[in-house]
Amino acid sequence: MLDVIEHVNDPVSLLSEYSRFLKHDGQLVITTPNAHRSIDFLNIIRSNDYGLNYEHSLWFCPLTFIEVVERVSFFEINSFSWLEHYYIIDSTHRFGLRVRMWIDQLLWKSRKNFSPNFMFVLKLTNDKNE
Repeated sequence: MLDVIEHVNDPVSLLSEYSRFLKHDGQLVITTPNAHRSIDFLNIIRSNDYGLNYEHSLWFCPLTFIEVVERVSFFEINSFSWLEHYYIIDSTHRFGLRVRMWIDQLLWKSRKNFSPNFMFVLKLTNDKNE
């Protein structure tokens, strides 16, 4: 489930529903943008605003995502990873944007909590399998 969960109104119900499609040893991979990503921090410094994706119903940080998983009692967290940006900084970008992108990378490479995205791998617990 890549960059989907932030688009739904009820992530607990979504996870509950998805569990029906997993085998007893199944795992669910979920990625989502990080609510504390550095590019938003930089945009607030630059223009006192940040880009808001109006298609997103929710924004997660790892802690809020863990809270959602804990509300679905038959999933447990198998692994967690910070994910990097997929953009390439090159000379076609405006100078100011290149500087923001470079600082963005510097921040999230030095402090993982500023990473742009993260991924959880969930697995079904025995409670669901029985």
